[in-house]
Amino acid sequence: MRRLGFFVARGLSAAVLVGALAVSVSAEPKEARPIRGPRERVDPITRIVKGVIRSLGDLLVIPTP
Repeated sequence: MRRLGFFVARGLSAAVLVGALAVSVSAEPKEARPIRGPRERVDPITRIVKGVIRSLGDLLVIPTP
């Protein structure tokens, strides 16, 4: 009985994996996608400062139990 459960679980996990991969590759035609405007240019200094703040963000938060 134990082997039967193993084979059922293995088959079910394989089916879920195949289903997840099939759903992830489904896409819309290019014409159906909304048109995005040009992106705004960000000042390099601002980008660097934001990157430093993001990387040090863990030091700014005091964890509470």
